[in-house]
Amino acid sequence: MKTLILGAVAGALAAVYWHDDLMRLRERAGGDFSGSLRERVADTLESLEASVGEGLDKARGAACTTLRSWSRTVRGGEGESPSSTRSDSVTSS
Repeated sequence: MKTLILGAVAGALAAVYWHDDLMRLRERAGGDFSGSLRERVADTLESLEASVGEGLDKARGAACTTLRSWSRTVRGGEGESPSSTRSDSVTSS
């Protein structure tokens, strides 16, 4: 489901961002979307795909790092693992 939404957003962004360029290219080609024009459009879309992918990877990494940090903070310490937190709370006999 996330992929579908991200694909729709990426497509919408591409349409908005390159709308004027695509219309100028169409006018220059006389409305014919064959040959080199198709190749140029495909190259542009592939470039957008790579840019969006890199941005999403960076955002994912930042989100994961932040969530791990929050998890450590909630557990009570930066360097403690969940097992060491539990063993500290149990009294030995």
